[in-house]
Amino acid sequence: ADQAQRASRERLARLLGVWGDQTQFQLPERLPDLPVVKYVAPTVWAWRPGRAPAMRSYVDHVLSILPFEPAVMAELGGPETHYVGHRLMADDALQRCWEANTARTARADGSTVNLLLLPGSRRSEVRALLDDFRQAVDIMRERGNALSITLPTLPHLERQVRDHVLGWPDVVRVTTGRDAQIEAYGTADVAIAASGTVLLELALAGVPAISCYRSDPLIRRVAERLLTTWSAALPNVIADRPVINEYYDEMIHPGMLARLAEERIPFIGYHMPFPALGFIAPNGEGSYRFVPASYQFAE
Repeated sequence: ADQAQRASRERLARLLGVWGDQTQFQLPERLPDLPVVKYVAPTVWAWRPGRAPAMRSYVDHVLSILPFEPAVMAELGGPETHYVGHRLMADDALQRCWEANTARTARADGSTVNLLLLPGSRRSEVRALLDDFRQAVDIMRERGNALSITLPTLPHLERQVRDHVLGWPDVVRVTTGRDAQIEAYGTADVAIAASGTVLLELALAGVPAISCYRSDPLIRRVAERLLTTWSAALPNVIADRPVINEYYDEMIHPGMLARLAEERIPFIGYHMPFPALGFIAPNGEGSYRFVPASYQFAE
């Protein structure tokens, strides 16, 4: 009976995730002999690193979803940590999007741009960013881009989003549900998105993206003293280099978003010199130039 009870407790420990201060302090008191395993490490690499050593009093082991977290946790004196991988890495739907996007032939010059807008998962994010997104869309249209715009959102935000885009000159396809979101990933040329986990999804789906975020002024002043990370975009932090451009608060300018979106859309120019595949880049004088994409021959 003792062995069965011990085995049962060990299995429970493997499945146990610790969330919130209340759980942290109650578990050791109620089950003092139970090994506690926390699935998903707190973001001590981004802010409040003192949480790492404090965890040792109520967590025996941490299972992390980001590859650099075990080293960070060890450096900060936190519990023993093992990297087990992010759930999105095993997402077959994102893998199919990646294969479709990397295999897709670049669009012909003048063809429709499939633009993906992702203004966030909170009402405050949607309110803060959709006006910027609309102005960027207006500028892209005025510069001669034919646009097909998709805006995936959550059911509780659908009414807010639909009301906001109702007066836009361009038709915006508002969708909800995971299937519709994956479909949009698989056909998008470029995305303008609120900073968050969605950036990692876009990277894994092979969608070029621009990250934006507007923060509350009071929270911003506090965050500036607490943040220790150089980037808020997970693809950048994981790669340890800028993969996605990030713009925050006063750095967000609709004209810049429009031009960055254009620069990330590859196109084919049928009368361009070989390889006739490339991107548009600004000259800095109000004009733009064609930048050929690099290429190599297979051996």
